Amino acid sequence: MSIGEFKPISAATMLDLVSLQNREQRASVIGSIKSLADAPAPIAADQVYQLILLENGLYPVIQADKRWFFDNIGKTAAIQFARDLNVLHSVAAKTLEMLVARRGEWSQGDSDTLLQRIIAFALYHQGAAIKWSFFRHEPVKPTIWPELHALYRFADSQGFSTSPVVLFAAEAESKVSVLSLYLRALMLDVLNTGSLSMPQIEIADGWLAEWTPEYALDETYSPRAHALVVDLDLMAGLQLVTGNTAKPSYRYVRVDGLKEQVEAVRSQLRTGNPYLGRGAENSFSMEEHVALLSAIERLYTTLLQASASRIEERKQVSNLAAEVRLGFADVRQIVANGKNAPASGAPAKSADQKLNLEPTPEAAEASAAGDQRWTRWKVHDMSSKGIGLMVDRVTGERISVGQLLAIKPDGFSKFMLGVIVRKLTQRALGETLLGVEILSYRPLPVTLYRYAHARDAMPDAGTPPIEAIYVPGRDEEGKSDVLVLPSGDFGLKNVFSLPSSSVNFRVRINRVLRKGGDWVGLRFEVIGKK
Repeated sequence: MSIGEFKPISAATMLDLVSLQNREQRASVIGSIKSLADAPAPIAADQVYQLILLENGLYPVIQADKRWFFDNIGKTAAIQFARDLNVLHSVAAKTLEMLVARRGEWSQGDSDTLLQRIIAFALYHQGAAIKWSFFRHEPVKPTIWPELHALYRFADSQGFSTSPVVLFAAEAESKVSVLSLYLRALMLDVLNTGSLSMPQIEIADGWLAEWTPEYALDETYSPRAHALVVDLDLMAGLQLVTGNTAKPSYRYVRVDGLKEQVEAVRSQLRTGNPYLGRGAENSFSMEEHVALLSAIERLYTTLLQASASRIEERKQVSNLAAEVRLGFADVRQIVANGKNAPASGAPAKSADQKLNLEPTPEAAEASAAGDQRWTRWKVHDMSSKGIGLMVDRVTGERISVGQLLAIKPDGFSKFMLGVIVRKLTQRALGETLLGVEILSYRPLPVTLYRYAHARDAMPDAGTPPIEAIYVPGRDEEGKSDVLVLPSGDFGLKNVFSLPSSSVNFRVRINRVLRKGGDWVGLRFEVIGKK
């Protein structure tokens, strides 16, 4: 029997519900909500208040049932529960949107506080529908976005999008607004790229419920403040800012407090206790909280790098691709075979290669031919400090922030050394935008020999040499030079011999600069040579 075959139950009966684990009860509740959409005109304000009363009755029931749901993940009953809750929230959102459309029958004007609450509830249910679709391993339906945008746009036009609103009486002390509920749905979609588990999604929703009241939407773009934008006219959620084009329908997300919020979570987890955010308490393992924190830290790094890199304007390009190799081993091999090393003498400084943003005819031909010896990715934009690459979503899911790569755009004679610093799925396009920071235009292959003890005259003959990459810095005295090594046990007291064609440098590691999954960037000092 389908949900639509059950008759609606009375409001009084709905208030007596203690669980929705029974599917017939869920179907009846959904039928009751649907029936409100067909209420004859005029709808009275008392009917709307009755609906808010029902919302307050159902909320704790659903929160309690979620504990049962997470205890039964994978079982048929839980799968059906997720489907029905997705339907319930979607139906509730559409019913509330209908009430907004018929507001002339029951509201006292477009700034009516009751109307504000109904719009807030509609946004809440849309966000909940998004979350339950994630629990079902389904993407967000594109039709949700215009509905979300329209609700926020109306509230913003009437000047109450940031006004405090009470949703549930039990959480009356919690800060919430139309804007925070709108951002909560948008940010959950950005955060869940398909890699979060069900518990992590639930935890993230609670964190965002607490955090998003501190976020804002701006109409004017600032390169230093904004990395994400939503187009209120587009059937899509948040996107990475990828150009300087501005439209009246653009709203730029400002998440000034995210750094402090991430640190608050980290501090709480260090005590051995979960950071619960807002919503029902859960018994999820600490591993789920730690994994979610790592995902949010990656998002924060993405936003930070995206905004910082726009100090210098990027130029979008077309019909240009780049040859790419990922991973330290392949990158080191390419650097060693790329004839980037000087013929003699110590590792030399060199001026950055001047970027040619327009592909040559030969480069365009090579791109079209699709040389199969290399992984070839489409170039989206370029500057002297970074390159934006566009890949299909499946490829993007396999890529992680922090991966080292060798990259050679068509028309360039040599490979550059880079690291992936941001990653954002463009859901509307089915692609993933990767931001690459250029570490060096002329990386140099070097071989290091470890000393067993710092006082030894010769390196340890029994320790295998380390194939590394030398990254010249901009400082002429070498103070900003970096050695890139495969991940390993490298301490700050490690001493190596770094030979060139004319002299052997004795260097000591003094700082870990940055790390990736299979590599580490180390600062060092020269303590001798012979």
